Amino acid sequence: AATTAKAVFTTPTPVIGAATATTIDVSWNAVDGANGYFVQVTDKATGAVVRVAHVVDATSTTIYGLTAETQYAIAICAHKVGVPATYSAAVDAATTAESALALNVTVEGKEATFTWTKPANAVAYYLYVIKNEQIVKVAGVFDADATSFVVWVPDADGCTYGIIAATQAGASVVYSPMQFAN
Repeated sequence: AATTAKAVFTTPTPVIGAATATTIDVSWNAVDGANGYFVQVTDKATGAVVRVAHVVDATSTTIYGLTAETQYAIAICAHKVGVPATYSAAVDAATTAESALALNVTVEGKEATFTWTKPANAVAYYLYVIKNEQIVKVAGVFDADATSFVVWVPDADGCTYGIIAATQAGASVVYSPMQFAN
């Protein structure tokens, strides 16, 4: 039977940092002679490996694309020229709950003022005016720090209002479920 060679290193010790609904920061001690590190993230409920990050020239990373309110186990191994060492003991980490947008809309005449709470990592917002199950108005707000915006609505009677936040997750943009206010 073929065997895979393992590099002989000490194993790094993972240290869990800040977490959001979709990210976890992790750091570890440097290992002499290592060319890089593999960071393995396992969903504790299913036992499935959900992410493996390869990190070169650093002893920390942010793991993106995780699921809110989920328990994970994170282990790290050093490698030299692609030959991995043994993974460290796994350290428990958890993502937080989704940050609700908590939308509120007030209407005066033909102006609908949207106000909301800013979720972590937000980069833009999309505001919707819906009437008779049809979208009648969409406004994009591309100021990540914005928490209010006024939309002109020709006929506000019977409208429903919604918002979607776009958040940065590594190189990807993730869209929240639509939050509604009446």
